Amino acid sequence: MGTTSRRLLDPAALRAGRLLPVLAYGALVLIAAPVSARTPREVDRLTMAAAARPDDSLGRSVAIDGLRIAASVPEFDLPSASGAGGVAIFERVAGEWVRTALVTAFDAAVADVLGECIDLDGELLIASAANVGLLTPAPWTGAAYVFERTAGGWEQRAKLIPADPSEFMEAGLASAIDAPTRTAIVAARLDDDAGPDTGSVSVYRESKGVWTLAQELHAPDARPGDAFGYRVAIDGDVLAVSTPATDDVAESTGSVYVFERVAGAFEFRTKLMASDADYRDRFGFAVDVEGDTIAVGAVGDDNLEGGADHGAAYVFKRIGDEWTEVAKLVASDRASLDGLGSSVAIEGDRVLVGASSAAVGDIRTGATYLFESVDGAWLEVAKFTASTAGAGDGVGASVALGGSLAVLGAQGHDFPVPNAGAVYVADVSPTCAADLDRDGTIGATDLAALLLAWGPGDASPADLDGDGFVGASDLAALLLAWGSCG
Repeated sequence: MGTTSRRLLDPAALRAGRLLPVLAYGALVLIAAPVSARTPREVDRLTMAAAARPDDSLGRSVAIDGLRIAASVPEFDLPSASGAGGVAIFERVAGEWVRTALVTAFDAAVADVLGECIDLDGELLIASAANVGLLTPAPWTGAAYVFERTAGGWEQRAKLIPADPSEFMEAGLASAIDAPTRTAIVAARLDDDAGPDTGSVSVYRESKGVWTLAQELHAPDARPGDAFGYRVAIDGDVLAVSTPATDDVAESTGSVYVFERVAGAFEFRTKLMASDADYRDRFGFAVDVEGDTIAVGAVGDDNLEGGADHGAAYVFKRIGDEWTEVAKLVASDRASLDGLGSSVAIEGDRVLVGASSAAVGDIRTGATYLFESVDGAWLEVAKFTASTAGAGDGVGASVALGGSLAVLGAQGHDFPVPNAGAVYVADVSPTCAADLDRDGTIGATDLAALLLAWGPGDASPADLDGDGFVGASDLAALLLAWGSCG
């Protein structure tokens, strides 16, 4: 990163109709401006219903592929093993969400907590069981299970354990899978191979039905306590490995290591850090990758006004051979301790970011924000909350994004029993809030309507950013959306 000063647009200034420069250092950063988040969108709630038990923690990790949702139930009690865990599968049937399966390990044991982390890609599902190994191969080594959907249901294909298991290495606490390349990623963030708690990541490949270890990765600059592999994400030949505890700039500023597959093996490419990295930002608390885009959550960020630890997410793009920071995403209504960046998910030009401690009214239920890139500008386009959520539910502690659907995990939800957990599903179909005359096109008549409404206007549809005033930021949003609604 360089030290060149850049000018940024501050969302608070935009909302007030002012354009004030904000100074940052390093790569150009575009702060996301609000557009249509004035009315939080309601969401559907999925639960384990009558099968729910206290402390199941449904939704600790979530994933989506098409109209199939996977949601972990890591503390679920099997008849033969309490706390063995599992993964609930929900599918859309005749317009309703129905739980069609509960995936469990055939060698499930007490306190395995299968589902601490999950990923779903096509017909493949990977689920961690971070406590595997109460007795063998070593205490709490951890593992990850690969399941595949067949005509007969979900079948267990592999149990992935590191080649050199050691106690408390937490293998599989972070895991990911890529179906087209038949690649599974299993992190062990407390592995000691390169030093105490430096961490490692194992790469497994499937060939002729057999999953085998292909590669073990370490941070090229590993240091004790970094916990390389806190989170992992893979898409094709790009692998992102986060380490929110690294101290390159200050304590726990965090970083993400990017690897790219060349001739069948992953090679280290670059180390990503926030251009405005600061003390305990915990950049890398969450990470996702799709194509040439990487999104990174930084729950401790508080480099803009809005209080301590309001959090942020960063977007990086691969431009040529370089990964470049192109945006910093912050909530328009950010407040202290929101923890934006507790989870992230990418699809296309959209990034979903969880804020698991955000307050709704006076209650910290959690919330989730959707950002979208429009002609190169990143805009906050929706905010999701749940009217059924209560204090400590953690809505958005895990998120997934697929097609027209956003999935939000809330493992602390208390219905029907305490901490049973829940999963919320929201429609993220593109909207045209700026199409004020509803003719399918944003043009001159919409512009005229906005100018006529200029000024205070709590109930005005022209108040696109929901700040109670039709002004400069609403005009900017309309101009950015100019043209057909599609």
